[in-house]
Amino acid sequence: MAQPRASTAVDAWAVAGAVLAFAGVESLVGADWRTAAHAGLAFVFAFALHERGWRALAWAALGAGALALAHGFSDATVGGAMAGGLLQALATLGLAAGLLFAASWSAAKVRTPSSISEALSAGAIILALLGVFLLLRWIAAGGAGAPLDRFTDSALRGCALMAGAHMALARPRQKLGRIGAWRGHVLLALGVLQIALSNGLMLNPWWGLSPAAIGGPALFNALALGFAAPAALLFFAARRLYAHQREPARAYAGAGALMALVWAALEIRRAFHGAEMAAPFVLNTEGAAYGLLLLSAGVLNAAFAQRWRGRVGADLRAISDGVAGGAMALGGLLLLLSLIGGWDRGAGTGFALVLAL
Repeated sequence: MAQPRASTAVDAWAVAGAVLAFAGVESLVGADWRTAAHAGLAFVFAFALHERGWRALAWAALGAGALALAHGFSDATVGGAMAGGLLQALATLGLAAGLLFAASWSAAKVRTPSSISEALSAGAIILALLGVFLLLRWIAAGGAGAPLDRFTDSALRGCALMAGAHMALARPRQKLGRIGAWRGHVLLALGVLQIALSNGLMLNPWWGLSPAAIGGPALFNALALGFAAPAALLFFAARRLYAHQREPARAYAGAGALMALVWAALEIRRAFHGAEMAAPFVLNTEGAAYGLLLLSAGVLNAAFAQRWRGRVGADLRAISDGVAGGAMALGGLLLLLSLIGGWDRGAGTGFALVLAL
């Protein structure tokens, strides 16, 4: 056959062989190991694609990766982990993720950018994250000795998604297709949504529908996992992307700044109210502290805008007037309310704090 790479006959035989291989795995391999078995087939097909160049092998590798994902989310894997088979589930998911990464590497050697390679690596990241989530679920249920509270569990899930996103974000001058270009952003957005909806709204210890109680020492507690750590991951993503993807980098920097501000405000709230922060009232001294926080944020924004050079400094200067002006105006209003006793009793304490600072 003169050109086997573009031959319909070769494609037909290759697809038939792949179907038989899929059927063999389904028949001979136990349900709890099929995720790894299909990921192994994906690697075999991707390696053969690199060696032989038959185009049908790309479809076969992609099909095997899809079957690996399907079995990874099946009741045999997830349900088995919940029923006490966590180690086996983690083993098969970890092995499957490694094999899909290897398959992605083999497919990328054929052509770059390669949608097949990007899809296989995205599947590997998803399986790895699934393993992390199952482990967190086991810890949250008390499997490690002490159960996690819902706030910490949610924070760890969000951070895991963001960490997975950093594995998938594009590097400078890296050639990627559509899947590769978007997968990191999708994972990062899912992590932000997890933190915003769960930790920021539902479980927020101040205004949440089911407010969490935050124990532990100041600064080093669940609030750091819920807001400070995601803020750091977002700032890191912005730093990585700013040179070649400025618009997403700006969005991540803004989201990180907002999370850092929420973390600082909740730490202030905890300093005045302890672990139970859902009380409806605000002390005058506490209100003054919020005002000083906003004033500090405005001053820092203006200072960075003046001192930072290059494109980052230009971006900061573009928003400096609005952000710094708004923060200072709102901070001044909060201080004024504290001064006249507009929050609660203790106006004298608030006034003394303002004078001292």
